[in-house]
Amino acid sequence: MNNYSINEIMEMAIQTEKLGYQFYTSISEKFKKDDGMVKLFTTLAKKEQVHEKTFTELKNLIAKKGQLMRQAKEV
Repeated sequence: MNNYSINEIMEMAIQTEKLGYQFYTSISEKFKKDDGMVKLFTTLAKKEQVHEKTFTELKNLIAKKGQLMRQAKEV
């Protein structure tokens, strides 16, 4: 079993959301003649962008907390 740092886990989550966005965007292109399918896959792609933003913010928050914890230990 692999051991991953929280930073690595967050980065994997961000990359997964980016891949999801690319997937849904490309699928929507394949269904461009079907407005309903385009709407569905465009909506899903947008949700992936929201997820990516959320994971990025969480990753930054964790990094900031880690810096504060290290600074507190130095005092």
